[in-house]
Amino acid sequence: MLVSVSHARCQEARRRIPSPAFTERKQKASRRSGISVKVLTGDNELVTRHVFAEIGVPVTGVLTGDALTHLSEEALIGQSSRVNLFCRVNPQQKLRILLALKRIGHVVGFLGDGINDAPALHAADVGILGGRRGRRRA
Repeated sequence: MLVSVSHARCQEARRRIPSPAFTERKQKASRRSGISVKVLTGDNELVTRHVFAEIGVPVTGVLTGDALTHLSEEALIGQSSRVNLFCRVNPQQKLRILLALKRIGHVVGFLGDGINDAPALHAADVGILGGRRGRRRA
């Protein structure tokens, strides 16, 4: 599953941080089910790493929008399996990452929060639009 997170969403999520025990149970259940969470965000790496640490999710790899610009499709496919944090990515890059995951057989869910996420929401196997402002825009 891919998750697109805006800065406002990060702040909102921070206010509702689950307990470490709850987070660990959910992570174990997700791994057993074959579910992995990858975050695609326009926010910077430091903010997103902080949110990951607050909710107890380990960062397995980071790829920035700048680095992504220089990757071929084959290289992106290779990176997308190990990376779970994509920072400073624009809407076209979110779509590119999503399509790379689908090309290697992943079923992809995408949670977006606005019109800029429409291409990725449309291409995902499951697209979820969150937030009051996002529903009005998209």
